[in-house]
Amino acid sequence: MEASIYQVLVAVFLRSLGFFSVLPIPLNITGLSIRVALASALSLFYCTLIPPCGTLSLLGSFTQLLVGLSLSLPLLLFVSAVSGIGECLDAFRGQTLAAMYDLSGSSPLSVSSALLRHYGWAFLLIVGGAEANAQVIGESFSTIPLNFLAPEEIVVNAQRMISLSVLSLKHMVLVVLPLGICCILVEGIGGLIGRIASGLNVYGESFQIKSFLSLLSIYGLVRVGVLENFQTFIYSLQQSIVSF
Repeated sequence: MEASIYQVLVAVFLRSLGFFSVLPIPLNITGLSIRVALASALSLFYCTLIPPCGTLSLLGSFTQLLVGLSLSLPLLLFVSAVSGIGECLDAFRGQTLAAMYDLSGSSPLSVSSALLRHYGWAFLLIVGGAEANAQVIGESFSTIPLNFLAPEEIVVNAQRMISLSVLSLKHMVLVVLPLGICCILVEGIGGLIGRIASGLNVYGESFQIKSFLSLLSIYGLVRVGVLENFQTFIYSLQQSIVSF
């Protein structure tokens, strides 16, 4: 009995550790300690609620890490999409050209990308993402059992994983597409201003113009609730993974 509880505890810990590995924390001693502490807390909470599993093999241990990572993919999708628009906006307004003249190489490649990435993680915490994702991890143990790599179920589970990959790609397109359109609009409006004010030398002021348009577009995305739609995509994709 104690051996079964130990196997469950290790399996839950590995799945939770795979999920928390995507946190925006540096990969140093402190960051690893935080990840291990969070995974240990979830393991102690859920280990008594999960039925015992068989012997946990090396392949099963690696699989638990992969399951945890798959549950965290929607979060990475959201943050990467938000960060991507910042990088695109900086590229369109010529901000990344400054890196060519930075002899020290210490300046970040995209300031807007880093800013929006941190905002994305903060937004997830503000809207209750921590509690919701802890619940998603708990639900995954009933739909994706700890011993789901049983020989008689490998083919069926492989087909489900392929379907899940296609669904993830679909959600990625739905998230990234409006961000790409926003970047193109900023570039197009900047060029339109240059055409309309052809008598003025707006070329030298294009950086300021595009910076202002970029800030307006980011503010507009926040105001119209695009991030809330992204949150819906995240939870629906996570539920698809959980119900896999």
